[in-house]
Amino acid sequence: NSSKPTMISAPQLSMNRQVDEAPVSELKVSASPNPYFDKVRFVIESPVSGHGNLEVFNMLGQKVKTVYEGQINAGRGQVIEFIVPQTLRSNLIYVMRVGNYRVTGKLVRSQQ
Repeated sequence: NSSKPTMISAPQLSMNRQVDEAPVSELKVSASPNPYFDKVRFVIESPVSGHGNLEVFNMLGQKVKTVYEGQINAGRGQVIEFIVPQTLRSNLIYVMRVGNYRVTGKLVRSQQ
């Protein structure tokens, strides 16, 4: 009775390039780092081209800053950097709009 180890091969993972190249069907915004200390980098992916705006609100719902207003192009990740003024460094809410699409998210202030 030989105790040879049995080799089990995992199925090959296929990289489907069509998934990566497919147009996005919804507006996506990622914010990093989150929690943030003094700046936030937003990456915006939109299914449509058009006028977009990115606004930041305090936790009371009051708009404190328009971070970006201008053209957003479909299918391209656009990067917007926001250096958060000292007076605004708290937990914040962001709202990104392009055409009829809207995304909201929360920015958490780092305790550094």
